[in-house]
Amino acid sequence: MIHVSVLVLALAAMLAGSAPEPQPDTEPAVMTLFDFSHTDQVAAWRPIHDGVMGGLSSGGVSEGDGSARFTGVLSLENNGGFASFRLGARLPDLTEHDGLRLRVRGDGQVYKLSLRTDGAWDGVSWQVNFATTTDTWTTVDVPFEDLVPTWRGRLVDKAQAFDAARIRQLGLMIAEKQDGPYALEVSSIDASRRADPIRAGVRSRSAALAAAIDAGADVGRVTAALRWSERLLVVAAPADLDARASIQVGHLIARSGDLADRELRIVNLMGDAAGRIAGRTLSREHVRSLRAAWELPADEWIVALVGKDGGVKQRWSAIVEPDEVFALIDVMPMRQREVAERGTS
Repeated sequence: MIHVSVLVLALAAMLAGSAPEPQPDTEPAVMTLFDFSHTDQVAAWRPIHDGVMGGLSSGGVSEGDGSARFTGVLSLENNGGFASFRLGARLPDLTEHDGLRLRVRGDGQVYKLSLRTDGAWDGVSWQVNFATTTDTWTTVDVPFEDLVPTWRGRLVDKAQAFDAARIRQLGLMIAEKQDGPYALEVSSIDASRRADPIRAGVRSRSAALAAAIDAGADVGRVTAALRWSERLLVVAAPADLDARASIQVGHLIARSGDLADRELRIVNLMGDAAGRIAGRTLSREHVRSLRAAWELPADEWIVALVGKDGGVKQRWSAIVEPDEVFALIDVMPMRQREVAERGTS
């Protein structure tokens, strides 16, 4: 149970427009978990495609040049639609880390990272998408707080918070109706913890926001906690685990450093019954209230930029490139003041 005084102090700090003073960070910035230049780590991956459900997708894993290379063909025939690879591994306690860092080279498509906190074949899978750049090596930081609990392609709305101390399986997948050939290379997977003040601020605000939701705060207190502390990019879809929404989030996750720099948080609204923010699932009442406050109909697909004052600054009815969102934020007077203050601090 969260002590009331802790929640009040956390919310008060956010209401004042600043996060609690970050404590000195003594954790290493990166902990190497997998280096796929080692043959045995490549061979440990196992394919699990939609053939288990009658689908026709295919693929395998092979050694690349110091990497694990996942290639195949995704087919939507016979109600198929996914190709995946799983690696059983008991990882160390990663509670003090922000998430995982992947070094990848892809084909421009969006892939999914999947983590499981038990050894079950068919248990809850914590997933998040990330975009790749064609024929270019990129580093993707995947925050634990952006993982979404799923089971057989459906949202698990009553799941407990993700437990980074108990990661037992990792997976990579391509889905979201991206039919055709696919190719993804992964050279390494690390645990990451950024020690810079920007990321420390994100951690503090996430912890306070999660505490408020866990304590049953109503939507008024949640939105009050957000005001003047963060901008929001709200991905609102008519249903949970919507393919377009997953692709949109994948493009944003690939730019997580730019999100943190602009104090921009992703909010998922899924139909009128569920949503995700700061690693927590929102209640039906929260979702309906937020949709009403931001004028986001439950039957429409919308991405909305909400400013620090709580007002909607822009709406998009199609997938928006992160650079377009960043350009809009960067000309805002408040953002320009933030940049200037950081330059003089």
